[in-house]
Parts: sequence; C-alpha cells; structure tokens
Amino acid sequence: MSKVTIAGDVNGTGVFTIAAPNGNTNRTLTLPDEAGTIATTAFVTNRLIQNLNVTTGAVATGTAKFVLNDLVPQITQGVQYMQLAITPTSVTSRLEITATGNLSADVANFQILALFRDAVGDALGVVSLYNSQGGSTNILVLSHSMIAGTTSEIIFRVRMGGVNAGTDTFNGRTAGRLHGGKLASSITIKEYAA
Repeated sequence: MSKVTIAGDVNGTGVFTIAAPNGNTNRTLTLPDEAGTIATTAFVTNRLIQNLNVTTGAVATGTAKFVLNDLVPQITQGVQYMQLAITPTSVTSRLEITATGNLSADVANFQILALFRDAVGDALGVVSLYNSQGGSTNILVLSHSMIAGTTSEIIFRVRMGGVNAGTDTFNGRTAGRLHGGKLASSITIKEYAA
C-alpha cells in the first residue's frame, strides 16, 4: 500500500489547513503519479478560457465608404461583413480579438477594416491599406486586446470598405468568388484569465 506524507517546511511559520466543504457526498482526490506542483485557478494566469471563431468564404459587395481623415471611424461607415459574440466568464478576463478580411476594389483605393463593439459608434481599432490597382484583392489583419469589463454578451463587428467611389468585393474580386470559396475571412476571439 502506498503512503501519503505531508511534510512541512522547516523554515516556515505559517499554518496550512486542508478543509472539507459542507457536503454530504464522499469525494476522492487522486494524486498524479508524478512529481510537481498542484496548480490552482489562482496560480494559473493567462489561462485560455474560450476560443471562438467564425470563418466565411461567402462573397459580398458593398458601396458604403469610410472617410479618410484624422477622426475615429464610425459604425455607420463601410459595410458590416462579419460579427462574432462572446459572453466573458469574468469582468477581469482579457479578450484578444483578431479580424482578417479579404477585400478588393474596382478602382485604386484605400481599403479599411474597422472593429466595433456592440452598437458603440467609435471603432476599437482600424487598419488601412492603399491598393494602387483596381481589381486587386488584399488581406487586412487587425489585432485588438482589451479587458472584458462585463460578463454580459459582447458582439464584435467587422466593417470594411474603401474611401473612393466604386464597388468593393469581400472575399473575391469584381463581385465574383475566388479560389472556390477558400479565400476566407474570419474573426477569432480568445478569452484569457487575468
């Protein structure tokens, strides 16, 4: 029969107590057959709690534009092509959002991808790329990190578009699909313990 030894540190002065919860069910705690330290939830920071993703290869077009200036892009600009919701498990959780979007314009154009939270007017983040040749498809990638601040559902929205007159194509070129629908855009949200 194996033995269990609890050995105190000879230099320590603290008292450690093992307490049972107020329960009526027998429980067994099985120790692993290896050396190491038992990790608690307080011990494990930056632990991945949730990993959500939406990926789409669907083609869509739009003509709504962004304004190229020194103001924060607004939720009324561009076209919403994707969204993904998360319900954080803690107000102190860190959320890492990555949005990847494929966009082409039929004219030379600045192409913009902006990330929004719920119906809040101001963008959380924005990336922009100048496409000097109409018809070229470019990929825009945005990463954003924030503290959840709530345990209620948060909807992250990705809006994209150009600044010059013309038609933009999401996940394609000149209103058509490319690569059999495998040219895909996505949003990934990861929740980490604080």
